Amino acid sequence: MSDYKWGHCEYCGRYRPLKWNGGYCSEWCYDKSGQGERDAKNAAWRHAIMYERDDFAAVRWRTSWMAVYWFLLTLLMQYIQKVKDIPGGPFLFIWRVANSLGGIPGIIMLLIVGAVVSLLQNFMMRGRGENFRRFIMVGIPVIVGLLSLTVFPKFDGIAQNVAESREEKAFIKSAEKEFKKTYTKDANIIVEQKFITYEVDRKTGEVIVTDKVFFTKKGISHGSDKYTIDTATRTITSIDEDGEKYMYRYWEDGNAFYSVDETGAAGSAKVKAGATFNQESASEVVGKTFRGTWSDGITATITFGNDGKASVKFSDGDTATGSYIADAESNIVMYNHRDKGVWHQLTYADDSSTVLFRRLHTAKQNNSSKYYSSSIKTEIHKDWKKQ
Repeated sequence: MSDYKWGHCEYCGRYRPLKWNGGYCSEWCYDKSGQGERDAKNAAWRHAIMYERDDFAAVRWRTSWMAVYWFLLTLLMQYIQKVKDIPGGPFLFIWRVANSLGGIPGIIMLLIVGAVVSLLQNFMMRGRGENFRRFIMVGIPVIVGLLSLTVFPKFDGIAQNVAESREEKAFIKSAEKEFKKTYTKDANIIVEQKFITYEVDRKTGEVIVTDKVFFTKKGISHGSDKYTIDTATRTITSIDEDGEKYMYRYWEDGNAFYSVDETGAAGSAKVKAGATFNQESASEVVGKTFRGTWSDGITATITFGNDGKASVKFSDGDTATGSYIADAESNIVMYNHRDKGVWHQLTYADDSSTVLFRRLHTAKQNNSSKYYSSSIKTEIHKDWKKQ
């Protein structure tokens, strides 16, 4: 059985396999009909208009063809870049602009861009040979496509880094300018001072005690926010890049600073590296005892001595000692459990015996994980009382 379509030959009329040009049963019929000559002329015309001629008709024909080619290539490249999460490049940029126009205007814009690029290609091809023209028409789009997947994203990253660097420099300059308006030497008790921070060994759960500067002389706080300081009220106002405002206050002796909410209530505190006991600041808690939940099923009784040492008795019979510092103005006591560098916090109220206890501890990432969370956790207990 022949693989060719059967039918009546367009020249001789016989019912046979149509082997030639889809409508002729033989080469003889194909040539005699004149179709062979017409096909040869069409092929020569297409070859000339693509690779030889530079008249208006040829430029118009090539521009139309290449505009559609660029249009389809843009659709393909933006899809690949989105799927592979590859940033940058001309295709993605043009697609985003067209997409912002939406619908028919976006499609027209893509075709216009393709036509403009095609006209530029036509200009480059004028008077050149066939191989060069093939390279301009087919090779350049392919090369641009490959560059969009490999090289252009790197330049996009560099440009983004440069832009971010400029923004960061402008932010730092603005922060330093505003900071200098409120800065006095009295602020040095907190500015450029190192405060305790914590990291956790994810395999062992061991707490690693480190320290860092939270408030710099450049007017930058917490590494990325800008801040101003009021030494009269010992208040720090910190603003992040999104305009979110945070308030802090620091102890008169500079041993710690703590966050403050909208109502003025004290939040968590951070202890200065090398902080020392100040008996005058701790006058409200010296000799006092506090009691409450330490952890699940265990309660603790902490008594603060006049020498900066606290003794702890646990409900399971265990005992411990550790250093402490306190501030009568903020009603905050920081206790260094077993002097291992992890400071727990007690915040008490003047008008009642209610005490808030913040205990720092490590925890597994989840119930099924063998690894610990990389950051230390805060466990809050509200049942503590001043005895």
